[in-house]
Amino acid sequence: MLLGIALRGFARILLRSGGAAPSGPVPRAALATYARFAALTLLNPMTVIYFAALMLGLPEIGDAAGERAAFVVGAFAASLSWQLLLAVIGALAQRRLPTRFQVGVGLLGNLVIAAFALRIGLGG
Repeated sequence: MLLGIALRGFARILLRSGGAAPSGPVPRAALATYARFAALTLLNPMTVIYFAALMLGLPEIGDAAGERAAFVVGAFAASLSWQLLLAVIGALAQRRLPTRFQVGVGLLGNLVIAAFALRIGLGG
């Protein structure tokens, strides 16, 4: 999956034409960016395992179902707000940063993702 994400990123950089900043409204770009962040979070099983371990391993979270539900809702809200903040910052930066800088960061980021994919895939 990670290698697919990296290859898709490289393809988008190569197919980018004109060099102009995206013309769509910021909320639409932020929503698309947020959807990408949320999808990546769902692909990471460690997040689910971490919160499950917290629920089972920390009795001070609460004994009652309501207290545990409040913890889950709080963790979800915290994750949602963090992801939304990252998406908004990313969408705003995409509209304001020079195209050349965006391409450089895109290439670097996709190289890192591809390196992770290869390291995981090769059992390293």
